[in-house]
Amino acid sequence: MTSAFRTPRARAIALGGLLLAGACAAPIDAPDLNLPALTDITGTPSRSALATAAQGLIRGLRATSTTQLYSRLGREGYNLDPGNPQNFPAYYSALGDLAPWAAPYATIKLADLVLEPVDRVVGLTAAEKESIRGFAKTIKATQLLTVIRATDVNGALLDAAANPTDPPAPIASKAEVYAEIFKLLDEAQTHLKAGGTSFPFLLGSGFAGFDTPGTFLTFNRAIRARADLDLKNWSAVLTDLSGSFLDTSKPLTMGIYEPFSLVSGDVTNSLYEGVPRLYYVHPRITNNAQKKPDGTLDNRVLAKTKPITPLARFGLTNVNATWTNYPSQTSPYAYLRNEELILLRAEANLALGNTAAAVADINFIRVNSGGLAPITLPYTPAAGAPPTLLDELLYEKTYSLMWEEGSSSWLDARRYGKLAELPHDLPGQVVFPYLRIADLECDARNPKPAGCTSPAGL
Repeated sequence: MTSAFRTPRARAIALGGLLLAGACAAPIDAPDLNLPALTDITGTPSRSALATAAQGLIRGLRATSTTQLYSRLGREGYNLDPGNPQNFPAYYSALGDLAPWAAPYATIKLADLVLEPVDRVVGLTAAEKESIRGFAKTIKATQLLTVIRATDVNGALLDAAANPTDPPAPIASKAEVYAEIFKLLDEAQTHLKAGGTSFPFLLGSGFAGFDTPGTFLTFNRAIRARADLDLKNWSAVLTDLSGSFLDTSKPLTMGIYEPFSLVSGDVTNSLYEGVPRLYYVHPRITNNAQKKPDGTLDNRVLAKTKPITPLARFGLTNVNATWTNYPSQTSPYAYLRNEELILLRAEANLALGNTAAAVADINFIRVNSGGLAPITLPYTPAAGAPPTLLDELLYEKTYSLMWEEGSSSWLDARRYGKLAELPHDLPGQVVFPYLRIADLECDARNPKPAGCTSPAGL
């Protein structure tokens, strides 16, 4: 479960070791055509070197996917790898070293390396420099948000270590981390508004439609709305969504994606399985699914899952479906979609007492994504429907976003004090409210921070 590169310091030390080892060997002249060398983006970097580094930040988004993590903690799906049985209890009874840490901080460090030399880059206009700053700060904020959503009250680092020999930085509180996220996103907004009409690098197919400073800014505001939601800043959620790409006249699939390919040097989608072996649907997904007027299940269940011959593994005896979200090795992850933003707006309006507006968005998703009949006010649950309007909203979020990067069951249950309501499939299983700080980050400190202790499960 752990890795030698789980901490920013460990990764920096490892990089330093590789450089020292290279000094004793014969020189290797072949360049890395995918990522720049550190010397390429220090001093006075060229336009192309900085562009390559900025593109590396996009790869960082893909490297920090939480699809499996949140889906398993929120009882949406399982990883039942028969070759790794010790992995199963870590999510349900003996909390392991699970928090996303090394990959986000590696991307944060790269963002720092991109930002530091911008003023010295040869051949960039003032607007292009601003666009790079806005892009890098936005990506940096997404990585901090990835970490703190997992560790929550345990806190996180605000930045990666500048040098491998630096003393460990203090673990910042949850409030301090979110303050830094908002600061980065708002600074990025200012930069992007001054960023002209194009970036001096390509953002790739995953950002199609969001690949200019102006359109990328709508992604920035959507990320800020996600962070607002975590803190129940309901009015701010609505403000930021108004500047996002939320649009009920556009496809629910519109958004930012993490692409994969079979090209040499790239990676394929790790959640794809031609023959199911690892990834399965939690029975609650099909058991609790509402039915359409014709009596068949919610379209989202039909689209994202398929039944299999029931299997028994690791003490579970009723696993009877697998995922179909990713039908090929090159199927992209959805990082953030229009559908999620509509549901965030419904959630904020419901919390603020704007019930009619909330129900309008809930029904938009129910009808267009689920194929379900609309609900009416006052809310009276039909047979098998959630008991309250809030529960109905959380149902929509679960079924719209399950087994995706926006997976919400665990985060939503924590926000509303409903963690204990998530299923406990076997004796001794619990639901963890948050994750502990990575082991190697803890081992570098004496005394260890309080966040290094596993939380009590519910």
